[in-house]
Amino acid sequence: MGTPDFALPPLQALLASDNEVLAVVTQPDRAKGRGKKLSPPAVKELALQYGIPVLQPTKIKSLDFHKELAALRPDLIVVVAYGRILPTAILDLPPLGCLNVHGSLLPRHRGAAPIQWAILQGDRETGVTIMQMAKGMDTGDILLQAKESISEEDTTGTLFTRLANLGAQTLLIALDRLRGNSLHPVKQDELLATAAPPLHKDMGEVDWSLSSQEIHCLIRGLDPWPSAYTFCHGTRYRLFRPEIVQRKSNAVPGTILLADPENGLVVATGDMALRKGGDNRKKCSQPSRSEAMNHILYAIATGLYVGRLPKAPGTWGSLAAFIPWLALKDLPLALYMAAVLFLLCLGFLVAGSMEKYLQARDPSLIVIDEIVGMLIALTLVPNHPLALLLAFAFFRLFDITKPWPIRFFDRHVHGGLGIMLDDVVAGIFALVLLQLTWQIASLIT
Repeated sequence: MGTPDFALPPLQALLASDNEVLAVVTQPDRAKGRGKKLSPPAVKELALQYGIPVLQPTKIKSLDFHKELAALRPDLIVVVAYGRILPTAILDLPPLGCLNVHGSLLPRHRGAAPIQWAILQGDRETGVTIMQMAKGMDTGDILLQAKESISEEDTTGTLFTRLANLGAQTLLIALDRLRGNSLHPVKQDELLATAAPPLHKDMGEVDWSLSSQEIHCLIRGLDPWPSAYTFCHGTRYRLFRPEIVQRKSNAVPGTILLADPENGLVVATGDMALRKGGDNRKKCSQPSRSEAMNHILYAIATGLYVGRLPKAPGTWGSLAAFIPWLALKDLPLALYMAAVLFLLCLGFLVAGSMEKYLQARDPSLIVIDEIVGMLIALTLVPNHPLALLLAFAFFRLFDITKPWPIRFFDRHVHGGLGIMLDDVVAGIFALVLLQLTWQIASLIT
């Protein structure tokens, strides 16, 4: 049972061995291309070449298909990227059960896209697993595994081919050991399990504020589909063949540092720079706004570069708010709120401008929203270290958990307004909760 090209080498290996292939089960023909002509799955074409019966059920749980499969009386069912979850009735049908060829070292990367996620997450090693299938998603016992290293140049496309061939070889070894009763099932460690959900096109837009390594993995993991991309002056460019450039730069992430028709583009990232090949080699320059102005806006949006600190930039931004608070805390309430309102308006403009410049929605390095939200939470804060700690804790709680309506604003309001608004509401919630907590504590004591 299998459908895409990944299932071809295992099927070819079975056909060339002394194992008898009774039938091939694959998904129905699908409309493809601009003409929307029906196209058969790859394994169907191969099976027909060898005169092997092909079953293409539209409903795998139907009684008719179960009867048709049972009539074949298979000893074993081999499943390779079939594309559907098998019901218990089929899993229990053959005496030896169902074996699955999975493109990762389980329990890591359970799901439909294990090869892609191995590269996306920066794994240095992956492989294939021969698994005794069970009810859950790739949760069955491990029968045999084979490892494959991942190089810095590997893409999903190159790794796909190697793992498909490795899967075929490992399957034959597993079948030989099954005959010799020397396969020993091993339970999967649930604590080590990770998910590998299907990819979608929206994953491809590059956030240049990420590290060079993260973007490097993104481009390779989405090659050939759905492919990583970025925009320059409204034009969409697909990105391939990335190379990390060991070059420190103070340029705003997304700035084109070098445009060479022969060597591709060198673009500033959140930590270093990245050279990219592919169809992104067309000439593309930065907008006409001066680089000096970009640096000023970038510095404001990132809280004087606090947002570029490693890990949890929102937390760093919230802590950074204590610096302007120290300068503002002794002002009359009206002047304090006027200063916060000024920073809020400035945040609307700067955050929206930087979001467009970085070509990423609400980049994590923009922390002026956390600074303003934290200043709101610190309004009229009691002069006590515990009160300051509670203000910080309450604001981070609301900013991270995003209860209604904060989550609504975060998801549905975009641009500079959207970046700032959810943190403003989180700050108001924290302010109210802090004042109530302090008043209740005062009454008790």
